[in-house]
Amino acid sequence: PSSLASSLTYTSSDTSIAQVSSSGAVTAVGVGSAVVTVKVSTGMSAKYYVTVYDQIIKGIDVSKWQGNIDWSQVKKSGIGFAMIRSSYGNENADPMLNKNVNGCEKYNIPYGFYHYTYAKTVDEARTEAQFFLDTISGYNPSYPVVLDIEEEFYKSMSKEEVTEILTAFTDTVQSSGYNVMIYSYANFFTSYISSSALTNYDIWVASWGNDNKLKANYKGNFLMWQYSSTGKVNGIFAAGHL
Repeated sequence: PSSLASSLTYTSSDTSIAQVSSSGAVTAVGVGSAVVTVKVSTGMSAKYYVTVYDQIIKGIDVSKWQGNIDWSQVKKSGIGFAMIRSSYGNENADPMLNKNVNGCEKYNIPYGFYHYTYAKTVDEARTEAQFFLDTISGYNPSYPVVLDIEEEFYKSMSKEEVTEILTAFTDTVQSSGYNVMIYSYANFFTSYISSSALTNYDIWVASWGNDNKLKANYKGNFLMWQYSSTGKVNGIFAAGHL
């Protein structure tokens, strides 16, 4: 409430990585991750996850479509992280989930998860979010967990409807303590999701081509860019995304 605005206080969990001023301005000062917390005098609080990188890191996303992966070769190829599909819909876990996690952990490859949604209502989104949480429980991702939203039927909905579905999913997942990211293709972010909702989450944007194509279709900030659907990496025998 506006009546509490004057009582806001901001803190950073690691000031060697991210410092925050009394007005809430965050300054990156070192490489790593930190949590910025804002509190009001009543004790209510909210958290925002901040990750600072010192270089571009190349990663891959994988699912059952990449088959049995030789993760030792992936590690040797210089891949810095993997985004692993964990699930899709409200009852389908990716059959290669456990193998892919084990491979990443064995060869010290940081990983995150993504869930592909088919939710058409807010209730369905919450159901899928809980299924996603159940599927990834017991694992320890160091990269974000991601809502993959891109189905064709969303184009027939209003921005408000799509945003409500997205928010219901992400709020459910974030309330369990995860760093949540949203994935879609560049034009979907621009045309089918309310821009105000995107400021609350990290963005993973798909735009296959060069920088100019990406900038022409998406003007917002992003943490990850999926720039190819035909990338090849040692140890993976089916083409995948980079």
